[in-house]
Amino acid sequence: MSEELTPAERRAREKRQANIAAFYNGRQKTAGSQQEVASVMADYARAVATQKSGGDPHSPVWADLAETLHTWSRSHNQ
Repeated sequence: MSEELTPAERRAREKRQANIAAFYNGRQKTAGSQQEVASVMADYARAVATQKSGGDPHSPVWADLAETLHTWSRSHNQ
């Protein structure tokens, strides 16, 4: 079920998402190595999860992020 937003709420959400994207895109561009880019992306993932979870540490979004990271780790640890 999708949440119903007013036009003002929709614009505010879009502006917030654009600001977050601009912030992390800027950090990516100034990263001096791929290791720093990976760190920026990890920060970005945590920021998105925090936003999507509404601060609830038991939200399914955290389990999804953990599973994604676990899958990546497992595939690179062989």
